[in-house]
Amino acid sequence: EAVRESEERLRLALDAGSMATWDVDLESGVFTWNEETFRLLGYAPNSITASYEAWTRRVFPEDLVKAERAFKDSLESGDDLRSEHRVLGQNDEVRWIEARGRSERDESGKAVRLFGVMVDMTERKRAEEALRESELRFRLALTNAPVSVAMQDRDLVYRCAYNQHTRTADEIIGKSDDELFA
Repeated sequence: EAVRESEERLRLALDAGSMATWDVDLESGVFTWNEETFRLLGYAPNSITASYEAWTRRVFPEDLVKAERAFKDSLESGDDLRSEHRVLGQNDEVRWIEARGRSERDESGKAVRLFGVMVDMTERKRAEEALRESELRFRLALTNAPVSVAMQDRDLVYRCAYNQHTRTADEIIGKSDDELFA
């Protein structure tokens, strides 16, 4: 009863966190996925047999070599697996995932099982890209502005400088007014 309750709590936590789980018996080649894994990879739950081939069909082609290398390196080294790559989700929408896992080894040190989780981090990646684009637009605007612009942090140390006429940005950044105008 205690084991059943523990498994139920784990299932609820995984569902609440939208965490996809995977487990591979390396000796038999049998893959086990939870329903979220199927969904994350763009499959209806239990509509296909979980397999290496089913996973590779959904990994974004440009990321497949890198993702496979991360899994192989983890198996060879015994280090935890950590991989970020894109997959084709539902309706072939490109999704970013982070895969984390580890291997289980037999007495001789041979990997016999690889298991872990995948988390959809698409929204974070989109936010990071929007921030990069915003910063680029900001820098372009300041670089092309017809005035000198410089910004200081809380300690009154210059952190950026644009269009300075008497000094270069390298001469200003990292210094305070006391250092510049003493």
